[in-house]
Amino acid sequence: MRRRSSFLGLGLLLFAPPLFAQTPPLEHFQCYAVKQATPPMIIPLELRDQFTVPGTAVDQVEASRVVKFCNPAGKFHRNQFFPVADDRQHLTFFATYPQSEPVRVVVLSNQFDRTAAQPQTWIIEDAVALAVPTHKPPHNPPAGLDHYRCYRAHSTAAITPEVVGLIDEFLPFSGRAVLHPSLFCNPVVKKRLDTGDVTPILNPNVHMACYATTRVAFATSRDIETQFGRQTLLVGPPDTLCVPTRKLNFVQIPDSPIGGITPQ
Repeated sequence: MRRRSSFLGLGLLLFAPPLFAQTPPLEHFQCYAVKQATPPMIIPLELRDQFTVPGTAVDQVEASRVVKFCNPAGKFHRNQFFPVADDRQHLTFFATYPQSEPVRVVVLSNQFDRTAAQPQTWIIEDAVALAVPTHKPPHNPPAGLDHYRCYRAHSTAAITPEVVGLIDEFLPFSGRAVLHPSLFCNPVVKKRLDTGDVTPILNPNVHMACYATTRVAFATSRDIETQFGRQTLLVGPPDTLCVPTRKLNFVQIPDSPIGGITPQ
């Protein structure tokens, strides 16, 4: 049985300030629910990320149903506008199976920190998705963009919703309420078991934190291409905002009392 009570009070223990400020080479992403992807795909994979314990077996999963498609987005937040710097960057989220993982506690920092001295502490649970760099015509294919393994997440503290302004290639500038954490994503080494192709990590210190947002009515269809092939997506309303994030530290919650901290 997973032990959940042991993580209380770990925030200060886990916090380790970075040695220098870092600007991640990653966009903000407004992500849309995908209602249908044609043709369907099932891709066998091996995935290794920063939660993989050295010396243990690499996780073997299947990437299957497309669940989200993400555009780079300009974001207005706390009186500052963050424009899109690289409009080639798009992501497609594939559900992954199997997906059971130990519970982890992560201390992270991004633009939703309460203050510069108050990073966020999240509980990280099962792996649920693989975010894949995506070519969406008429843009050129993305360059320098990692694959990300994404885990279900929630905060250890109460979250006060914030309103941000978002604009992307699908929707004009409008307000969204950022509600609560939904996913935490590590860059990941991906190996296709059907072809043997390996995609390495390019930016090991750049992570994504994804938050649920309020929705607006929307529907469209788009042709995309990933390393898995070409698909046509039937896209529905936006429901998620993913932002560049620094992972300051994490600890795995064992079934027995906590034995130590694994800094990253």
